[in-house]
Parts: sequence; structure tokens; C-alpha cells
Amino acid sequence: MKTMNPVEEATILFSQGYNCAQAVLISFCENFALEREQAIRLAAAFGGGVSLQNSICGAVSGALMVIGLSCEKDKDIAALKKISREKATDFIKQFKNTFGSINCTELLGYDLSNKAEYQLATEKGLFKTRCVDLVRRAAEILNQSLNKE
Repeated sequence: MKTMNPVEEATILFSQGYNCAQAVLISFCENFALEREQAIRLAAAFGGGVSLQNSICGAVSGALMVIGLSCEKDKDIAALKKISREKATDFIKQFKNTFGSINCTELLGYDLSNKAEYQLATEKGLFKTRCVDLVRRAAEILNQSLNKE
């Protein structure tokens, strides 16, 4: 039985070295019978704006994976897509309202695919400050959304 809430767990997991997508997905995986090891592997390439490619924030990617898991299993594919898009749109709107973007490069102000900029982001401690905030807020929004259902 889980004793820690998913927001706290996501924050701790990220601080332990899991990437942002892994931290969010792992913290909710038990709710959907997804094994922890599967969640770790599934989200491994999504951290840092999808493998440092200046794309969607990993915390958002992890949250979107959880949203997909949260959709009813007995829905046909069209209904599944509709419901997941509605939930994803709501999540993204809330995340953007807080941070202004869902793009990793825009959120951090550094192009992580560029080694020099990645080094600057590391030196400025962004992964320990800004990214922790992104992970925490993604988990908060997700947790609130799932608890409404």
C-alpha cells in the first residue's frame, strides 16, 4: 500500500535521479496496475524535452502517459482518443497557465541539445530548482484531475 502522495513521490524520485517523465509516471503507476519497472523503461527517453531534443517537457510527457492510463479500458478507439485529448488539453492549459509553455527549451531558457548550454543549465542548478518545480506542478495538476473523477 502506498503511503506517500504522488506529488511528494514525484519530487523525491526526481531528486533521486529519475528523469522528469519517469518521476511523474512512476508516482502514479500503481493506480493503474503499471509495474514500476515498466514505467521506468517506458519513460526513460522522454526526459529533458524528449531526449534533449528541445521538445515537450518530460514532466508533461509523463503526465500525458498517466492521462492515457486513466482512460476507461472499455472505450472504443475513437472515444479513447476523444476523452484523452480532452483531459490532455485541460492538463496542458493548467500547466501553461503556471509556466507559460510546455516546451523544455522555453521552460529552462537553454537548448539542452547544445552541450555548452546543457552545461550552463547544470551549473545554474536548473535541474535541481526549475525542473523540480515543473515535476511537482505536473504531479499536482494530474493528482487534482484524477481525484475529480
